[in-house]
Amino acid sequence: MLAKLRAADSNPGVLDLIGDAEYYLFGGHPEDELRGQPGTILARRNGAICRATTDGAVWIPLLRRRPAPGGPKTFKLPATLALGAQLDGVPQVPAPLTLPPGRRTYRQISYRESGVVGYLEFSFPGGAMSTSQCRSLLAAYRHAQARPVKVIVLGPSRDFFGNGIHLNVIQAAAEAARLTQACLPVTPDSALRSGLVDHVIQGDPAGFRAQVAAMAEYLVRSPAHPALLAAKARELAAPAQHRPLAAYRAAELAVMARNFFDPDEPYAELRRAFVYKEKPSHTPPHLARHRTHPQPAVPRVA
Repeated sequence: MLAKLRAADSNPGVLDLIGDAEYYLFGGHPEDELRGQPGTILARRNGAICRATTDGAVWIPLLRRRPAPGGPKTFKLPATLALGAQLDGVPQVPAPLTLPPGRRTYRQISYRESGVVGYLEFSFPGGAMSTSQCRSLLAAYRHAQARPVKVIVLGPSRDFFGNGIHLNVIQAAAEAARLTQACLPVTPDSALRSGLVDHVIQGDPAGFRAQVAAMAEYLVRSPAHPALLAAKARELAAPAQHRPLAAYRAAELAVMARNFFDPDEPYAELRRAFVYKEKPSHTPPHLARHRTHPQPAVPRVA
């Protein structure tokens, strides 16, 4: 299986069936511990899936769904992103930064030491980095900083250093497209999934207020309160060193000024319609799905 995957990388990939859909498989890394029924997805890690084979298991980092005849084109994605809900129940199996000698498994980031020199190595599929991969690499770098080493060597063990941001992941970010194009209300659960909020409090409105009050009282009385404030101050100060808050304010005010005074902007007309409670002349296209996504006609029986 590894030989087939590597022979077909990076094009056209190995065509295979996962669930009820066909995918092209890319990459391939050996796994020497996990085992299961051939074809079973055993685990996931760093966007890759571990799939059982007749003689072991392999890690597959990238998938591309086979396009339907006459359908839209598809592109490579991290395997876990491509499969989505199909992986419900498949365990996350993290790999340590440093593996014991002889161990064979898939890792995007590794760390080793030789004397007082630390080697932080990374290899992302295609050399591109998503937000989560950048955060993982930063966490590994901070780990290396805390080690008793005097020099840190940063870079892949082979191949190129990096290709920048992961455009395929951005292209597939449909939560982003919905927020910016549909402009519809966001539920608490969807906000939590997209990272807009850190925690959702369950319960009715009265229970919500009581829980918020209890959390506030806990924070005020907690011995960790000063440390939390200091950490928050550092978090806010770091971006300000690159671009102060006043710069964001000036940019936003410039956009507002254009909206208010540019004769080509619809603000004045929209404000008047709102103030005078004028009814819209038509339903916006992103809400008129009966126009943008018409349903097929149902044949009538005489």
